[in-house]
Amino acid sequence: MTRPPFVLVPAPPAPFPPTLPRPYVPTPAIKPRDFKGTNYLPSTALNLSNALAMLDAVPPGGFYWQPYVEQEIGEIARVGFNNIRLHSGNFLCWLIDRNGFMRNLDHLARTCNHHGIVITYQFWTTGPETPAPLPYRDMLALIYPSWGSSFLHNYIIQSIVLENADARRRGRLVPAGEPGIPAYVPEPGEPITHDWPKLESAWPPNGAATKQLMLMYVREIAHFFANTPTGREAFGSYDLYNEPELIYELAPPNILILALCLPLIKDTYDAVIQVHPGAEVTVGFSTIHDRDRAFGDVRIKFYMSAFARLGVRLTYLSFHMDVNDMVQSLDIARRISQQNAGLPIVVSEFWHTQPDFDQTGRLGEILFRIFETQPKVGARIGTQMWGYLESNGWMTSAKAPNVLLPIDGIVRPILPSSLTQPLSFRVKHAYDYAALQVWLREVVRKPKPPRP
Repeated sequence: MTRPPFVLVPAPPAPFPPTLPRPYVPTPAIKPRDFKGTNYLPSTALNLSNALAMLDAVPPGGFYWQPYVEQEIGEIARVGFNNIRLHSGNFLCWLIDRNGFMRNLDHLARTCNHHGIVITYQFWTTGPETPAPLPYRDMLALIYPSWGSSFLHNYIIQSIVLENADARRRGRLVPAGEPGIPAYVPEPGEPITHDWPKLESAWPPNGAATKQLMLMYVREIAHFFANTPTGREAFGSYDLYNEPELIYELAPPNILILALCLPLIKDTYDAVIQVHPGAEVTVGFSTIHDRDRAFGDVRIKFYMSAFARLGVRLTYLSFHMDVNDMVQSLDIARRISQQNAGLPIVVSEFWHTQPDFDQTGRLGEILFRIFETQPKVGARIGTQMWGYLESNGWMTSAKAPNVLLPIDGIVRPILPSSLTQPLSFRVKHAYDYAALQVWLREVVRKPKPPRP
């Protein structure tokens, strides 16, 4: 059966809640070096992914609930953030219900505009495969070219069931209102990333359609942020690919493995810039200091050189760090910035609650290190912490291998017993909360909208 041709038509905006005032006149965008942001996963998201959480109600797999999103973004703005980094999983939502996803993205952007927050939109990510009823490659070959929304939805739900079968998850208390059990769904999946340059020949007969579909998704997101009033006002930046260097987890680390993601990054960049020229773009590196000393800073130097050769012009450097490597990472970032005409720096994905990272109670130390590095750089350093609100993100750790622990959250959203009731928020880590408030006192913000 031949799939009908795809026509790029913007989805109609979702009706905006009448309780909020009319969005105010757009102001100049907040620049990345002025970001004081946080990763954002709706409280109804699956583990480490927005998969299904940007769609209308489809329990038990996740759902987009406007009152919750408004309250969560309101809390993020209240404490002083001016940016959210929307985590991966959105391509799956777009595949299942393109129009529904675009309506909800429009609502999220309007809510951010109301609070003076800009969005960093993340396209792709490296990650392990979640347990699946089909091999990931076989599943993608069936779904992507056929637009198979019901099949994809059922696939994700079955993955959740398999995740729930993991003995470590038994006995976990599921908060009232939580839609599902954690399940990480990588995008687009390492098989596609590996085969991207030869996808047409490697995946007959669906490879060409798969590639076309992925780039259509990229162009439609870029169209929303470039050409719609709501999207233009909410736009902060694009993160083309999250943690590309971790693709070598499937093989011994070497430069050839590091290069596997470059063709997909290049094509994503070209698709974005074709629609949204002049946009702020980056790649979110997992780390620029290799703690095992196998590479040192060779990886980041390789990528910066490769991007220059390919014509991928990053407008700022984004990298993740933790307490154990923050001094070395910030020093490497400073040198890279100086070597690239003062490239702005954003430290993204720092501060985790996992015991392995040992960062609880040490947010003030991390922020101080960033603060003292700024004079050496000669400019502000943007920040995007992981993450202010506790998401539905759970992981095991080497120190507690049989226990699921939340990966993030200085503040925990308390889900009520009924969706008609409001969320409440509870501070989990008072010392880190106090340090964050000090950091956020001076923040570049859009003007507040006038009172209705």
